[in-house]
Amino acid sequence: MISKEKLMLGQRMDTAKESPLFYKVFMLVGAGLLLDSSDVYMASNVNSSMIVSKFATLSQGSAFLSS
Repeated sequence: MISKEKLMLGQRMDTAKESPLFYKVFMLVGAGLLLDSSDVYMASNVNSSMIVSKFATLSQGSAFLSS
């Protein structure tokens, strides 16, 4: 059985409007995800180059990626 409070909350969520703050937070989160993914992508390329050139061992490369 659905309580009256849950039903009212669902109706409020369905009729809620997006404010400018919502879009600002959404853009900040999206930019952060993009920055984080590019950082991981570059770090993996640097790590493989260090291991191939014998600049770092496999365990050192793993430590680099985990930091």
